[in-house]
Amino acid sequence: MPNLLASATKRLAGAASRTLLASADLAARGTGTPNPFDVTRIVLEELSKSDASGADFFNEVQGRVHAAGFRWSCGTCACGRPAVEDEITPCDACQNDD
Repeated sequence: MPNLLASATKRLAGAASRTLLASADLAARGTGTPNPFDVTRIVLEELSKSDASGADFFNEVQGRVHAAGFRWSCGTCACGRPAVEDEITPCDACQNDD
């Protein structure tokens, strides 16, 4: 009997977690904010392309993730400060410094 209860609890928890993930995905799509689920889809789609090189994969994922609304810095600038928004693309840290 304990195994049956544990199995039922596990199935219920799995169903609840899938429902929560689907709800979060739907909510994120409706807000216009960057959606982490989109990044997962992008990576999986690009991994399925067997004819792409590693550089092609990196460039395509980076471009599509950026287009999906995600922004990231390539690290700190040589001047010791974080890169600002207009320096993030295309990864030229401190490009506006003299």
